[in-house]
Amino acid sequence: MRTQRPRIRRRQSDTAAVETTPEPTATLTGLVVEWLASRPVVDRIAAALLRYPRVLMAMAGVLGALLVIGALLPLLAPAAAPRPAAGVASVAASPVTPTPPAAPDAQRAVLAVITSYNQASISAGLLMRPDLLAPYLAPDGEAWMAVQAEYERRQARGETADAALTRWGVLQIQVADDTATVVTQEQWDVVTSVGGEVISSRRGVLTRNAYRLRRSPTAGWLIVSVESMTLVA
Repeated sequence: MRTQRPRIRRRQSDTAAVETTPEPTATLTGLVVEWLASRPVVDRIAAALLRYPRVLMAMAGVLGALLVIGALLPLLAPAAAPRPAAGVASVAASPVTPTPPAAPDAQRAVLAVITSYNQASISAGLLMRPDLLAPYLAPDGEAWMAVQAEYERRQARGETADAALTRWGVLQIQVADDTATVVTQEQWDVVTSVGGEVISSRRGVLTRNAYRLRRSPTAGWLIVSVESMTLVA
């Protein structure tokens, strides 16, 4: 007769491993929220805001508007110009302002005569000496005859003129062979006296003058005529 061996049952160890779920790691945002929630000051601020719902609604509206504007700005901003590919030269170039050419020697010489004539006219009017203007005027021109007639009138009255050229500019200049025309705009201060007594004082007299010149083989450029029109008396 066979005898059966008793089966040995293996009992699970009382110290069997128990599956455990790892605790979630706290994030920085969670820590900040938890810290803020534990602050009494935050509670008081939240309670105060809840007592004024309209303020909360206004703040929410402003925040929403800012978010909408921030979203629309990229769409409203002009698109940046595409950069040319490496190694490819850009075709469009920035506009270059041309430098005006230097005035020719003839134009510079003509302007020098007019500048010297105006300076000499200041001394001539104050000293009653029309001869100071003679080096700049053609002896057979209308300008020299007009100067002689004007100074004869002043001498008869004992009149002197204390003039000052405050500013002037060239509106037009043309030089052709031996003739030239220059149009200027000049501003003068003129004090007129008779017998040492001031009878007229004018400030800011604005005139437009057309000078016609002729080049002499011996004396250079000389003024033939001067036509003056008063713009502001």
